[in-house]
Amino acid sequence: MSDFHLLVNSKDSDEYFGDNGVGYFRVKLKHPIILEGNKWHIGLCEINGTLWDVGADDTVFIFCNLTTGLKLPSNTEGLLRAMNVARPTNTYMRYDQVVYTPIQTHYIDVIEISLKVNGFLKEVGEKKQASRSSNNAKANTWCLLHFKWAA
Repeated sequence: MSDFHLLVNSKDSDEYFGDNGVGYFRVKLKHPIILEGNKWHIGLCEINGTLWDVGADDTVFIFCNLTTGLKLPSNTEGLLRAMNVARPTNTYMRYDQVVYTPIQTHYIDVIEISLKVNGFLKEVGEKKQASRSSNNAKANTWCLLHFKWAA
């Protein structure tokens, strides 16, 4: 296996992680992934968020616990990507040019995604809606990750 895609969703593991939300979530994989060798990289191909509590023109930084990318004193995750928000109520981005960063582990059973706004001071939260009962929209975030072997 030289590459594969994995879709992770903020609603995937609510039964394991009760604190999951749109801006921070952990996904417990049904079957752990064991990566052979030490040259695996991960990239963010797509991200979709609904009802994020962010403003237009905010920058959202997407972090993942698997990477060795940029680390900040306030977290242990590595940076996957940064994105500019155009429409805060439904934000979708597909990257034609995927940026890859090295993976720091060979055994993956939980994937953690964290979204921080602007100066990393605030996590992306769920936008509060007054008419939520009449609106079937649910706050959610999903990411399509690409794992590849870097020869």
